[in-house]
Amino acid sequence: MLPLHEAIPLAAASLPPAAFARWKRGLVGELARLSRELHRRGAFHQDLYLCHFYVPAADCGRVPGWWPGRVTMIDFHRLARRRVGAAWWRVKDLAQLLFSTVGVAGVTPRDALRFWSVYRRGDWSGGRRPFHWMRTAAMWKARRYERHNTKRMTNAPPMPHQ
Repeated sequence: MLPLHEAIPLAAASLPPAAFARWKRGLVGELARLSRELHRRGAFHQDLYLCHFYVPAADCGRVPGWWPGRVTMIDFHRLARRRVGAAWWRVKDLAQLLFSTVGVAGVTPRDALRFWSVYRRGDWSGGRRPFHWMRTAAMWKARRYERHNTKRMTNAPPMPHQ
């Protein structure tokens, strides 16, 4: 098994472009489905990054015909059910996932659009406006994570030699 931040670049290097595009479509659909189902049940991972999703290494060299059941989510020690502030935790989970795709070879803005489209199909919030607000908030939060991370790395003291 490989974490997705390693599996995606490996698949990009291993598959022809058209096959890689099909591979990503299936993977993105399964990520959106898993995330949506988690949130639909009122559960929030609270640490939802690409590195917490795994796929079989063999799937990086071929396009699976069926993605459900092929992606494994790990690291549930922070998993929580939240009734109060559920919208905030949903945004936070989705922002973490979006942030974790920054700099991963093979991930494009089109993949994020596809994720939002598939995730929205299961939108139970009552229409376009609530989803639009949630997506906008998640994108804003992901940019904040990125700025914070950049600032931390810029201000970090030099690592001592070992």
